[in-house]
Amino acid sequence: MGRVPLPLVAGFALFVAAIAGIVAASVSRPAVPAYAPTARWIARAPGGVDTVTLDARDESRWVFFDLAEGRTLAPPDTAGWDVAVRRFHVIVADAAANLGAADFDAIAAAPGSG
Repeated sequence: MGRVPLPLVAGFALFVAAIAGIVAASVSRPAVPAYAPTARWIARAPGGVDTVTLDARDESRWVFFDLAEGRTLAPPDTAGWDVAVRRFHVIVADAAANLGAADFDAIAAAPGSG
């Protein structure tokens, strides 16, 4: 019986290391940033940033938000909602404006119609 070629042993070792890396990556939990839901909408916050964080973790419950009032709405009283989110789904009330192909940073205001 002859000796096993060194390149074959090295290739097999790299293969085993790659498989071990894939298995280790599949069982580890990624570090996902989490943000606490905000209680109220802050209209024109300092620095010109308008941000609200909604808790959309529940896959079976929609979270409705009213932009004019700046608050979340709880069913069954959801009249006047503008945006609703559920896990990975987002819907808007009425019609969303289609601005076409535009640079996001160049949009300063909503269109007057549509």
